[in-house]
Amino acid sequence: FRSVRPDAHRKRIRAHYGLGDDFAQTIDAMVFEAAGGGLDRLKAALLRGVARGEVRVAQLGISTTAGHDIYHNESFPHVFGRHFGAVLRTAGVDLRMRNHAVGG
Repeated sequence: FRSVRPDAHRKRIRAHYGLGDDFAQTIDAMVFEAAGGGLDRLKAALLRGVARGEVRVAQLGISTTAGHDIYHNESFPHVFGRHFGAVLRTAGVDLRMRNHAVGG
């Protein structure tokens, strides 16, 4: 699992959505700091999923996350699943995505 190069996929996702590194780091800090130790909990959950051979990701959000007003294959969950799934597949791990976003 450590030999996987997630940075290449992260760069492709950021490029696809036009996100710079500064913006992405700000979002990461907001999400993980708000959860109180969220980064450690996320790492632990990810490692448990890798150990069992299946990582499950549920994504919440608004219309654009749900895929409204864009092509389905351009929605964030779809792009994230495509790129992150490729990383996990190199380690023999399946990715199960759930899009729980709602339009409004």
